Amino acid sequence: MSNEYKKGLVLISVLPLFVFSLLGLLFLLGSRDSTTAVKDPVQLGSVVLGPSYQDIAIQGRYAYVVSITDDVLKVVDVSDPLRPRVVGVSAPLGAISGNVVRLAVSGRYGYVVDLNSNVLRVVDISDSTSPRLVSRLTLPNDSIADVAASGLYAYVVDLGISPGDDDNFTIVDITNPLAPRVASVLFLNPPPRGLMGPYDMLVEVVGSYAYVLDAAPAGEKSTFRVIDVSHPSSPSVTAILGLSFATRSSFGGLAISGHYGYFISGTGSKFQVVDVTSPFAPLETGNLALDNGVAGLAVSGRYGYIVSTSDTFKIIDLAFPAAPKVIGSAFITLTSGASVAVADHYGYVVNDDPISGNLTIFDLGDLTGGRLRVAQE
Repeated sequence: MSNEYKKGLVLISVLPLFVFSLLGLLFLLGSRDSTTAVKDPVQLGSVVLGPSYQDIAIQGRYAYVVSITDDVLKVVDVSDPLRPRVVGVSAPLGAISGNVVRLAVSGRYGYVVDLNSNVLRVVDISDSTSPRLVSRLTLPNDSIADVAASGLYAYVVDLGISPGDDDNFTIVDITNPLAPRVASVLFLNPPPRGLMGPYDMLVEVVGSYAYVLDAAPAGEKSTFRVIDVSHPSSPSVTAILGLSFATRSSFGGLAISGHYGYFISGTGSKFQVVDVTSPFAPLETGNLALDNGVAGLAVSGRYGYIVSTSDTFKIIDLAFPAAPKVIGSAFITLTSGASVAVADHYGYVVNDDPISGNLTIFDLGDLTGGRLRVAQE
């Protein structure tokens, strides 16, 4: 046997071991990078807003917040995260004092609704120093729970409070924000219930589909609906998923990112993941038990962000949707509920204090932004 032949045999015998070791090393390096790239959030600046600011949206260099007590929309310049400052305040919006208020922002306009009212308010935010109410639309709804805006349409969900009432999913044409009009109303058969607390329904819209969470009382299953909105004049439900838990209290938020939907169970004790790859067959995929109630939820890229009632702002790794896990946290003082938003490398938390709430900014590291959905106690 020649020396060249022996050398070839040795090379062939050790090559698989070398390749296997190289792959293992690359895996370990990748795992190390994915876990060390995220650090605990670092608190930066803060600004006092006033009482009961319950929702927040980020667009460009500004944060937009709404209050049930002040009954206004405020604009906060967050271009300097160490020194955020209020630059604009609207006149009173005419919300019903003492009810939950929700906000969606798209382009030059903000869209405001409040629980136990059937009015959609349109606010011109093109001048950051002077946001102003430009129109109001009375909707055929009982009690508006949430609003989303995308393109030329706003999407509103409401609760059928009275016995025999349906829940409604209403699409509003906002092509002309000065004169919005109802494009369609889709009646949803609600789970059996009596009078319920706030945020029993949440809505998110991504592309041609809307996603609606609808809570149920103890003993009944809450539902996750997918609605085709590609034809605004005739939306249709493509799937109804009966969730594996039931709750009479409010959901802790809803977010859709990529092929997955994320939300907090109504008790605030579980972070849920639903696979929405097929709009005709959503599936419960994974969950994460939480030790405390959750007041706010956001999802951006491979990370989720929650604010718990134990005064912690947590980062959740969603790389494996079947097994989400907490990988970072920071302390924040809360006296009530909270709203959360994420944009670029920063997290924004509004403290819904009934006397003097504030907006606090956190440095999240090298992460990208996304829209947040939140709930209040």
